[in-house]
Amino acid sequence: DTIFTSLLMNFFLDELQYNSIDSCRIITKNYNPLSKSVIVYIENNYQKKFSLQELAETLGHNQNYISAFSKNTGVSVVEYLNLIRVRHAMILITLFLQDIFTAYESVGFSNPSHFSRTFKAFVGTTPRNVRYVFSKGDRDELTRLFANEPILNFRICTLEEAYASLRSIGIAVNRMLQEYSCN
Repeated sequence: DTIFTSLLMNFFLDELQYNSIDSCRIITKNYNPLSKSVIVYIENNYQKKFSLQELAETLGHNQNYISAFSKNTGVSVVEYLNLIRVRHAMILITLFLQDIFTAYESVGFSNPSHFSRTFKAFVGTTPRNVRYVFSKGDRDELTRLFANEPILNFRICTLEEAYASLRSIGIAVNRMLQEYSCN
């Protein structure tokens, strides 16, 4: 029920295409207004290809000013974009059991190898392993195991919690893969 409710909430939020200065995914209270604008822009446009220059122009700043994003947040604009893309891919692969090729295209990656490398860097395992576990595992057990993960239940969280959630899912998936291979 929790995951289903979270999914519905996410769809409604995505449909609204919010224009707020605050994120609906990441807690931004300690970030400056420019960083908040970058975060919201990326969350609304993660499926599209855009350059740092285009982002800067859209937000009415120069590219050097946008580069200060990393000083405020601790991650680069590209790393935040990849975090959001991997987060959405994780949802498509786990909750919707979407195939890997559709998932990587849906979230804005244009190359499957780059997607797989980026996903593994964030999660600690491949998208194929995640999909396998979620397609073969007991849904009730998986729901209980991952109910508190902010990535899968659309809970607003800090950047640190988002990274930790992806890694936690990867650790659990790798453990489950070992259990499956032992049986």
